[in-house]
Amino acid sequence: MSQLPAIVLQEQNFIVAQHGLVTIGVVDGLTEPEQMDSLATQLRASAQQNPGGIAYLFIIRDGAQLPPPAVRSRYERTMKEMQGKVRVMAVAIEGAGFGSAAKRSVFTMISGHVIGKIKLKVHPDAPKACAWLAAEGVSCGLALPTAGALASFVASLPATK
Repeated sequence: MSQLPAIVLQEQNFIVAQHGLVTIGVVDGLTEPEQMDSLATQLRASAQQNPGGIAYLFIIRDGAQLPPPAVRSRYERTMKEMQGKVRVMAVAIEGAGFGSAAKRSVFTMISGHVIGKIKLKVHPDAPKACAWLAAEGVSCGLALPTAGALASFVASLPATK
């Protein structure tokens, strides 16, 4: 299925976008439970349209806050539901320094039991996440946008604050 890149939802601190088989979630502040529901809806719709599998790119911008328990539980439920549908997932937790590195480590550790068999890698920035996702998509047999096309689209997404 060929699909032009598009923003599906844009709200304060949150964007959901789609680029071909890649569903993109961007967090830039405090996430609300309803926003996580919107992301889940888009993941489900993309998976239904693409039964061979999809990819997921999750970007946590430097200004993002720790999500409240309701958001975390909805995210966990969504990721469990997406088992077998999301074939590869890249996460960019942006920011420099020890704090951001610790966030990446904790996300990787906690996600292990939630993500299950989905190929996952956490990166320090969106371009690295896009490059890895594009390469892994090929190894999973997914026809994803190129790393450059995906990174360009992600860079064009507006700030949400």
